[in-house]
Amino acid sequence: MIVRRWGVLSIIALAGCQSAPPAAQPLSFSQPPQFSKVAIPPPQSIRAEAKHAAADDSVRLASFNSPGKTAIQIRMPQLAQSDPASSSAMELSAGPPNPMVPEPISPLALPIASRAITIDEALAIALAQNPDLVVNRQDVAVAEAQRVTANTYPFNPTFESQIQAADNFGLAQHIRQSYSLLQEIETGGKGGFRRGQASAGVQRTGWELRGRELDLTADVYRKFQAVLLARQKLDLSRETVALNVQLAANAHSLLQAAKVSGADVVIAEQEALDSRQAEMVAESELRTARLELRSTLGIAEVVQLEPQGDLKLPQQAASPSLNTLVQAALATRPEIFAKTAALQQADAVVGLAIANQKADVTFGPAMEIDENKTFFIGATLQVPLQVYNKREGEVLQAEAERAKAATELEQSRLKVKMAVLAAWQQYEDARRLAATLANEALPASERHLQDAEKLLAAGQIDLLKLVELRRRHLAARQQLLEAQNQMVLRRIDLEILSGRLLPTESAPSESSHPALLPEPSKPERAKP
Repeated sequence: MIVRRWGVLSIIALAGCQSAPPAAQPLSFSQPPQFSKVAIPPPQSIRAEAKHAAADDSVRLASFNSPGKTAIQIRMPQLAQSDPASSSAMELSAGPPNPMVPEPISPLALPIASRAITIDEALAIALAQNPDLVVNRQDVAVAEAQRVTANTYPFNPTFESQIQAADNFGLAQHIRQSYSLLQEIETGGKGGFRRGQASAGVQRTGWELRGRELDLTADVYRKFQAVLLARQKLDLSRETVALNVQLAANAHSLLQAAKVSGADVVIAEQEALDSRQAEMVAESELRTARLELRSTLGIAEVVQLEPQGDLKLPQQAASPSLNTLVQAALATRPEIFAKTAALQQADAVVGLAIANQKADVTFGPAMEIDENKTFFIGATLQVPLQVYNKREGEVLQAEAERAKAATELEQSRLKVKMAVLAAWQQYEDARRLAATLANEALPASERHLQDAEKLLAAGQIDLLKLVELRRRHLAARQQLLEAQNQMVLRRIDLEILSGRLLPTESAPSESSHPALLPEPSKPERAKP
C-alpha cells in the first residue's frame, strides 16, 4: 500500500516538472498604483556606420549573454499558453524601435559674386576694416584720455564746517562754530612726472598701432601672394591633366600598333586619374587661399576675391648691402620706437616714485566763532610725517621696471637685426635655387622629356619610364614655383623690416624725428 502511494506521488511530481507553470493571476488594486517620476535621459546618438540587420533564426528575442566575468544571462520568460502572442510581435524590426530622423542640413553658402581686386585696394580695405585693427585703434583714444587725466590737477579744495551746541539744563545755550577751506598742494614736481608718463604712453600706443598696421600690411601681401601661387599651381595641374589625358589616348593608339602593352595603357589611364585628383586638391587650395585673404581684409560678405596684377613691391636697389638694410630697419621699425617710449615712460615712473617720498602739504584759511561770539581767524597746515613708510619699495620697483624696459629696447634692436639677417639669407637661398631650376634643371628636364616621347613613339622606351620622367618634370616646375614664392615672401619681409611698404602718409618723415622719439601720425578715431 505504501509503495503504491509513493509511486503515485512520483508520477505527479514528474508530470508537474514537464508541464508549463500556470498563468499568473491578475492583481487587483483598490486604487491605481502610484509610481515616482524618474527623469528619462536623452537618447544616445546613433553612429552613422552602425547597421541594423534583419533578425533571423539565430537571433532570439530579448536575449543577452555577457562575455565578461559575470556571465550575465537574460532570457525572455516563456509565455503562458492562455496568452498567446502573434508571430509578428516576436520579430525584430530592421531598424531601431524609434528611429531618429536627422534634420536636413542646409547646403553651404557658395560665393554669389566675384570681384577683381588689386593689392592697393586690398591694403586700403584691410587697414580700414580689419576687425583686430579696428579694436586696436581704440587704444589711442584710451591713451589720450589718460593724458587728459594726467594734465588735470588731481586735488580739489575741501570746505569743512563744524557747529557744536550745548544746553546747560535750561540755564544757557552755547553754540560754537568753525569753518576752514583746505587745499592739498603737490610737492616734488609730481605733476610734471605724471604728465611725462602719460605723454610717453600716448607715443607708445601710437607706435604699437603702427607696428600692427605693418604686420597687417605684411599679412595682406602674403595672403595676396598665396592666392597668386595657388592659381599658378592650379594652372600647372590643369596642364598636367591635359598632357596625361593625351598620353592615355596615345597609349591606346600605340597599343593597336603593338608598340606598348596593355599594362602600359593601364598605367597611362591611372596617371591621368591621379592628375585629376591633384587638380581637385589644387582647386581646394585656391579656395582656401581666397578665404584666408577675405578674412584678413575683414570682409564678411560672401564674395569671391580675384587678385589681379602683381604685388607692386618698391623698386629694389641694384645691390643693397646687408648693413644698409639693417640700418634702415633700426631707423624705421615701430617696435623700437615703442620700446623707446616705454623706456621714457618707465623713467617718468621712477621720477614720480622718488617725488612721492616727499609728502604733500594741505593748507588753507580757518575761522572759529565761540559761544561768546568771539571771532578767531587763522590758517590750517597739515603735513604728513613719513616716518615709517618712506616709499623705498616703490622706488626700487620703479627702477627695476626701468631696467627691464631698457633691456627690452636692446633686445628689440637685436631681434630686428636677426630678422633682417634671416630674411636676407633666406632670400639669397631662394634666389639661387630659383636661378638653378630655371636655367639648368628645367631646360634639361624638358629636353629629356621630349627625347623620351620620341623614343616612346618609336617603341624604344617603356611607357612607365616616360611617366616617371613626366613626374620629375612636374616636380621641378613645382619646386620652381615654391622657390619663386619664397623669394617674394622674403622680399616682403625685407621691405616690411626696412619700412618701405608703409604708406607714404603714415611713414615717419625726417622732419618729424625729435631728439628722443619721433611722433607717430595720429590715426583717425573710429566712429561708433
